[in-house]
Amino acid sequence: RSGPPGAARGGWSWYAAELIVPPPLATSAPPAWTYGSSASLALEIQASDSVLRLELPSRVLLRDPGARAVALLDDDPSGTGRTDGTVVGRTAPDGTYFLFLPDGTRAGTGRRIGDFVELRLARDLSVWAAADEVHPLPAGTPAPASRAPVVRTRRRGDWTRVTVPLAEALPVQVRQEVDPVRYEVTIFGARAATEFMRTDFGDPLVRDLRWNQPTNDRFVLDVELDQRQPWGYRYGYEGTDFYLDVRHAPELRTGLFRSILKGLRIVVDPGHSPDSGATGPTGFLEKDANLAVALELARQLRDKGAEVILTRSGEAPEGFSLNDRTNLAARERADLLVSVHHNALPDGVNPFQNNGSSTYYYHPQSLPLARAIQAELLKELALPDFGVAFGNLALVRPTGMPAVLSEAAFMMIPEQEELVRTEAFRKREAKAIRKGIERFLNEAKTANQAGSR
Repeated sequence: RSGPPGAARGGWSWYAAELIVPPPLATSAPPAWTYGSSASLALEIQASDSVLRLELPSRVLLRDPGARAVALLDDDPSGTGRTDGTVVGRTAPDGTYFLFLPDGTRAGTGRRIGDFVELRLARDLSVWAAADEVHPLPAGTPAPASRAPVVRTRRRGDWTRVTVPLAEALPVQVRQEVDPVRYEVTIFGARAATEFMRTDFGDPLVRDLRWNQPTNDRFVLDVELDQRQPWGYRYGYEGTDFYLDVRHAPELRTGLFRSILKGLRIVVDPGHSPDSGATGPTGFLEKDANLAVALELARQLRDKGAEVILTRSGEAPEGFSLNDRTNLAARERADLLVSVHHNALPDGVNPFQNNGSSTYYYHPQSLPLARAIQAELLKELALPDFGVAFGNLALVRPTGMPAVLSEAAFMMIPEQEELVRTEAFRKREAKAIRKGIERFLNEAKTANQAGSR
């Protein structure tokens, strides 16, 4: 227990450490131990003038840190097709999402803590993945490594593909940035041997390609686009060739009798179901409120010429998951994804001081859409501004299109639940979301026209 000497003992304190044993010194005498042998360890704790020595009950195996075990990453080994096809790398076993590794990636592994396995991406960087998505390869499998010999781009319909041929599927991180729009691709375990980078002459989307080798175990590729408003990306492996697909903006036209929504494909997700979501003071269920607003939003968007796909039009079947919703948006090649929700707060947060309308995004490409919808919600509904916020939420994590999640009102505030129960309010909420989408599209059209001059 912690606490100064002579004072009342405090609560328990926990300590954690990683012990790195140095290699045996080269001497004329045989070394006392080598990697692969076992050793006994003891823990000594000094408190004031006394020392507590604890002999560990079993011997430990000394493993060469350079001889890492290797694993294949796969979040869907049974081939259900209902996952998102990536393995999440967390900052720690109890940490947040940091990067997303495509199925089929090979990575060196380290420690296991609970249900998580350490993935050693580089000498100075590890992430942690769910153990059931990390599948060990036979002992002696070489550490993943490759040269990066060439980079090339090619137009593929509404996408431009950037390809880096590799010897094997290495861990990768893709970061999207704006102003200017660019993608930073870090391939761990790759070394630059890049003598040529070729772009498709008939495709003006990719403005520039640059590579860098900041450390021996990182190859970094910068892909800069001729866009002001990015419209989506996806990445993975085709065999062992890494690819980054960047999406061209849809054709946005306006006119005297033409809506900017005409021809766009929009996925509208009524949040929750089969789970009920939040419950209002009178027992009104969030999933029912979400569906009512989503159906009205779909009607208004269709009246303006958009093609709308609903993730559900009634009660969702048992087992209908968040991945089923986001996979639908990807499969339908949605131009936009909007998830409709109504808010609640966890225990310990005062909802009477923290409430109102809010909108959430995850990727930089979605922030302008979130801001546009939030502005229209505030104008139309006149509820408190609960803000635009980054949120690690499944429905806003898809990369293939701008995706946001709206929380127009709080189910747990009696006055706001009463509003949501009325058809008139739900129509105004749907109108605000629709007008927010239109505002975003007009701003994106103007920005991209300016960017291509």
